[in-house]
Amino acid sequence: MLTPVDGLSLSVPAHWMACDEASNAKLASAPDRRALAPKFCGTQNATSFGAFDPEPLHPAAIYAGREPQNAITEGVILRMSEANLVTMGQNVCPVLEKPFVDAHAVIASCVLKREAIAGHPALVFRIVSAPSEEPAAQSELEAWAIATPRGVVDFNVVWPVYAKDKVQPMLQAIRDSLQLQ
Repeated sequence: MLTPVDGLSLSVPAHWMACDEASNAKLASAPDRRALAPKFCGTQNATSFGAFDPEPLHPAAIYAGREPQNAITEGVILRMSEANLVTMGQNVCPVLEKPFVDAHAVIASCVLKREAIAGHPALVFRIVSAPSEEPAAQSELEAWAIATPRGVVDFNVVWPVYAKDKVQPMLQAIRDSLQLQ
């Protein structure tokens, strides 16, 4: 079990690599033969957690961070009407899409759903995008916002669409392993 943020633990497959040395030491990491660590870990800030699958043909990554200033609570998520979910999606999707658009990606879709993660209500955004120069190279991002008593915990999970069938069981196992204390 890894502790990406205070009060939360999760399991990632042992062959994954973590972006911080302490977490990586707990994993039986596969060698980074394709030198992916700078790609997957280079954009995370100092307060977030990152881990990725270095295996060829199904690179997936997960990042976590805490938003203590975010006022969304479990109750707010549970009581939010479908109309408010749609409005929130319309307002937040452009913010989540901005880094992709800034990198000249084309956004295929952005959808917001309410789901349970680790037994807690969560807002889950799913964004499908592709580089403008290679439209067939789509990637999917799930952004989870889980309300906890210590603030919102954010997760970003990303994978290439072509590998979804291989990656999904592994990502579901990670999602199922989340434990909030």
